[in-house]
Amino acid sequence: MRISRWRFDVGSEFKRFITWAEKKRRDMKFEPTPPRSPEPNGVPERWAGYLNQTARAMIIDAGLPTYLWPFAIDTAVYTVKRIVSPGETKSSLQKYREDLGWNESQAKTSIKHLQIWGTRCYKHIPKEDRVQAEKMEPRAFIGYLVGYEGDNGHVYRIWDPKKRKIVRSRDVTFDIGKTARENDDPDPISTANLKRPNEPNSGAPTVIDLRIPSRIETTQREIEDSIYTTNRLQTISQTPEEDRPIRTIEPEKESHPVPVAPALEAVTREPVPTRVSPRDTKGIPPPRLH
Repeated sequence: MRISRWRFDVGSEFKRFITWAEKKRRDMKFEPTPPRSPEPNGVPERWAGYLNQTARAMIIDAGLPTYLWPFAIDTAVYTVKRIVSPGETKSSLQKYREDLGWNESQAKTSIKHLQIWGTRCYKHIPKEDRVQAEKMEPRAFIGYLVGYEGDNGHVYRIWDPKKRKIVRSRDVTFDIGKTARENDDPDPISTANLKRPNEPNSGAPTVIDLRIPSRIETTQREIEDSIYTTNRLQTISQTPEEDRPIRTIEPEKESHPVPVAPALEAVTREPVPTRVSPRDTKGIPPPRLH
């Protein structure tokens, strides 16, 4: 099929296309519209407005940030071209393919793989991208569907809110019917800049749960006095009540009061004179003073 007439504005994005068509001597006729006059180009202008409305509704309904609008526009085109309009039996994409010479089985389109734009999903993390020593780390991250690649959507475009980037993958599990607005996740815009938890000495209040289970009621003093002590506190286990021997603890008897000595008056002691041994008694201990 050859298209003989093209109508578009005088935008610079069409210059390369016009040059290519003239160089290849295609049977095409170009009809540029006057500048700032969209009225003669009514069909494409209305089509662009329809796609903008569709993408805007998709972003608002999904609760995703507006800077993902290129992916919303692309998905809107991908979806609309595969939907069969009322009163038609074939989609516009199928008609276009048949005009190119495809047979009916090849040109037929499918929408079975489509999901709600912005659906919450779990993207598998390949083994090559994981740390093998961290066995308990997640093997998938939470993302949101923002596009497709391929005729049957064999490759999905997933938006990672934490890293703020688009990843391509075929190993995706969808949480069907749930988007960022309909689930319990925090706002994806805020999750892109997650703050680290409060660290010690950071000035922020930190709550530490130091509660002891209710079944452990033995104090350190009771453990030391207990006849079941094995001198290893880590191995102490409580004996069931029915198996414990009865032990009577009698109150301590009052002992006789200890007399308190009266306060002694301060006694001033005279300094002891220093004894000097004569030369002839050097080495002989002095006599003991009484």
